[in-house]
Amino acid sequence: MKRNSLRFRINALVTTLVLVFFTLTAMLMLEDIRRQIREEMEATSRVTMQLLSTVVYSTQFVPTAMTRAEMVRGFLGSVGRIRAHDVVMYGDNGEVLYTSPPSRYKQGRHAPAWFAGLVEPELKGLRLAAPGLRLEVTPDASRATLDAWDDVTRLAWLSLGFFVLANLLVYWIIGRALQPVSTLLRGLERMADGDLGARVKGIDTSELQALGDGFNKMAETLERSLRENESLALAMRQTTDAILLLDTEGRVLLWNPAAERLFGFPPEDLSGLDSRHLVPEHQLQSFEGDLRHLAAGQAVEPTDTVRRTRMGRSLEVSYRASPLVRPGSTEVIGSIVAYHDISERRRAEAVSRELDASRQMAQVVQTHLEEERRALAMELHDELGQYVTAVKTIAQATANRTIENDPQTHAASQAIVSAAGQIYDAVHHIIRRLRPVALERFGLAETLRDSVNEWIKQYPDLEFWLEIVDGVGPLSSEQQIALFRVAQECVTNVVKHAQATAVLIRLERLDGEIALTVRDDGLGIPQERIEDSGRFGLVGMRDRVQSLGGTLSVEAIAEGGTEVRARIPQDLG
Repeated sequence: MKRNSLRFRINALVTTLVLVFFTLTAMLMLEDIRRQIREEMEATSRVTMQLLSTVVYSTQFVPTAMTRAEMVRGFLGSVGRIRAHDVVMYGDNGEVLYTSPPSRYKQGRHAPAWFAGLVEPELKGLRLAAPGLRLEVTPDASRATLDAWDDVTRLAWLSLGFFVLANLLVYWIIGRALQPVSTLLRGLERMADGDLGARVKGIDTSELQALGDGFNKMAETLERSLRENESLALAMRQTTDAILLLDTEGRVLLWNPAAERLFGFPPEDLSGLDSRHLVPEHQLQSFEGDLRHLAAGQAVEPTDTVRRTRMGRSLEVSYRASPLVRPGSTEVIGSIVAYHDISERRRAEAVSRELDASRQMAQVVQTHLEEERRALAMELHDELGQYVTAVKTIAQATANRTIENDPQTHAASQAIVSAAGQIYDAVHHIIRRLRPVALERFGLAETLRDSVNEWIKQYPDLEFWLEIVDGVGPLSSEQQIALFRVAQECVTNVVKHAQATAVLIRLERLDGEIALTVRDDGLGIPQERIEDSGRFGLVGMRDRVQSLGGTLSVEAIAEGGTEVRARIPQDLG
């Protein structure tokens, strides 16, 4: 048991109090024993002297001294020992005539000398003289002292047993009473070792139970606070924003690694750094105003500003700050400032603007190109088509007139009619590729159906599947042209490169977008060719789709083949 433990201290205190009580009791008892022995010896001395005086007085009528001495000696011999006194009778010449026998009471035993010295009173011897004799009476308190010693010994053993029993009982009672304290101490030791999940249970003492409940609440609060602090510290360390904790004077007290990276300061330079060193001169006045607002307990709303690094380089950052208020009061003890580097955002915004401009330019180019194709198709249809029809008509008429009388001219005319028909079909095919007539008249779905029928005739070795999901909705002219050109280019690529046996074309609406999917079962396009897709005409397809705010994806199918998917927002139509 530890000497400084509460249990030891309480037990030592109780032991000390018991010992003090026993000591005081012993002192009072010794004083009482001394008083009793003195009174007893004084009383017996008076009785003895009265008895001896009576005997000696009665012998004065004896005529001779010898006879008187013999009578006194005979009386003393018959009496024996007179209480606790030693009696010695002397003659005239100093001869010892009689000595009282020793006491037979507890013969051979004596109280310890130290005890006798404590309790035996100082008693003087008594003398009684008569003609022819002298009596000396010496009080002997040894028997009374021995009785007192025996009583004290019995009481001492009884007291010792009581003392040991009382200490054991007190030790057990204190142990039971302090058992909840030990439970609390073990809980505190577990908390000191970092186990904040420690809880105390089984305390049935009302006072200590309240203490245990308070301990458990404190442990729960600490555990919750530690989790929150760990989460905050982890978030602060892992966040990409630079966070600075400032005092009321604007000096840096705490920071995260992102702040070191953003401003280029090593930790030893950031500690205690005046945050004004991060502010360009033309921003100092505004920053001082922010510090005053923070000191007044007002937050600084997010704003874009400029800061500078350790090397003096300017940074475009988004900046916000909040005051730190002491819990339970309105005292502002500092502020927390967060900086977010917006350089990438600025570059992204510039790229986005350039992309928007490129999309607009691509849309203008595509629109102009489609207009040129439309105009060219109309010219071919209206001019060249008419001329070819006229040539075919004239040649047919010539052939009809010369069928009997000029066989050679008839044959030449028939050749001209055949060539004109082929020219007309070729022009018609060119017109369809430049500007499908069905696209303007009947829309994208009918144009795809018509084109698939033409492709089936042109490529008999290919199997075509066309799926048009109902509910596609209306599309603008630009959207229809873009999606049709994608399908047209994909079929051309399949015929030239894929060595496929089947092609699936699917038109549907997905999440507010119009999706066109073209999938084949051919060789598949290699990844390096997807990345360098200019040779497959994918650049033109992607430009068309992106100019309308859409996306184009190309990927090889694991089972073999390639899938091209174009998605265009319908709300832009």
